[in-house]
Amino acid sequence: MNMDDSVELARLLRGFGLSEAPAADEADLIHINTCSVRKKAEEKFFSFLGIQSIRKRKTGAPVIGVGGCTAELIDIAVGHPEVDYVIGSRRPADYADRIRATVAARFPELTEIRESFHAAPPEGPVSSFQTVIRGCTNFCTYCVVPRARGAEASVPPEVAAREAEVRIAEGAREIILLGQDVLAYGEDLNPRLHLLDVLRAVHNLPGLRRLRFVTSHPRRINEDFLRGLAELPKVCEHFHIPFQSGDDEVLKQMNRGYTRADYIDKIRLIREYFPDASITADVIVGFPGETEAQFENTVRLVEEIQPDQLYTFKYSTRPGTRAAEWEDDVPRAEKEARLARLIDLENVISRAANRSLIGTEQEVMVNHRVNGARFRGRTRSNKITDFKSDRELELGEIVTVKISGATPHALQGERL
Repeated sequence: MNMDDSVELARLLRGFGLSEAPAADEADLIHINTCSVRKKAEEKFFSFLGIQSIRKRKTGAPVIGVGGCTAELIDIAVGHPEVDYVIGSRRPADYADRIRATVAARFPELTEIRESFHAAPPEGPVSSFQTVIRGCTNFCTYCVVPRARGAEASVPPEVAAREAEVRIAEGAREIILLGQDVLAYGEDLNPRLHLLDVLRAVHNLPGLRRLRFVTSHPRRINEDFLRGLAELPKVCEHFHIPFQSGDDEVLKQMNRGYTRADYIDKIRLIREYFPDASITADVIVGFPGETEAQFENTVRLVEEIQPDQLYTFKYSTRPGTRAAEWEDDVPRAEKEARLARLIDLENVISRAANRSLIGTEQEVMVNHRVNGARFRGRTRSNKITDFKSDRELELGEIVTVKISGATPHALQGERL
């Protein structure tokens, strides 16, 4: 979502007459788009801000703007007089007037400040993120998002379709619809809508070849949704569904709203409708009070569901969350040992899953040219694929690749 916001901010700034600098040290204006999901992200932000502040005190440049979730949680202006403007975590266009005023004051030589960020020159990626719902009210006890981003706010389908058309005009051939809990889409609208409604609104736009969505909360996966997805051929067979823990007591403490058995049932249902689907997930180790036996339940869940890829995280306390009131009592060394064990297990599972595709033919969208005869793309199931081609390929082109090799994280092959 922050990547999507950054693209929109760049579009906005280009519309004001600025152009992108090759490096931060050469920029006249730097906008820092922040994240607060993990403590490490905040630490990186303050480190980078410190470096740019020193440069500004020495040279007078750059103009510094800050936005995103950290700006919602911390008063950035206090102790940081070098920051010229601060915006929150809503859509960047919501803050256009504030940014425009700063740009006009600091760069009076820019006589033409365009009124609409959509007027900026098109130049976008083949695979483009697009946020269709912001905020969250699931209130998982470890998560700062509800406090940082507020309640759910969905983009109406017709607006989402227009925004997708802009991305397609900029070169996108695949769009990934985003939400903290994307399956909560439309519950705040009147009349009440569903993610399927916005998927349908974007699905048939000319020039679009693939459509994806992330992230899905397990409790909103149901048969009606999967049946509707099966009717949309551009929607790819990849589901990112965090489970966070495999122990029912920890899940209850996390306020996740489902049990281990519920999660397993959801994965089985997905595989009934989409046998070739890939499943990826998030998991947290070292949640307050997590015992070795509870961690073992997580290990067994991973062994049972066999996720294609697992994103693993050590628990870190986030101020303002319910879990911050509890003692962070799992030692750091134990968190790291549990993390390493899950990573090793997932590497074995991912390698086996990818090796099972050797000899098959996969539909791959080209999104990167490695060198003259080598390209990189992703399968419909979102697996990175490096392959050779005996002819030049266009970015966004879909080709058939015969898979000849595999690692835990990628496939290799040759275009047929």
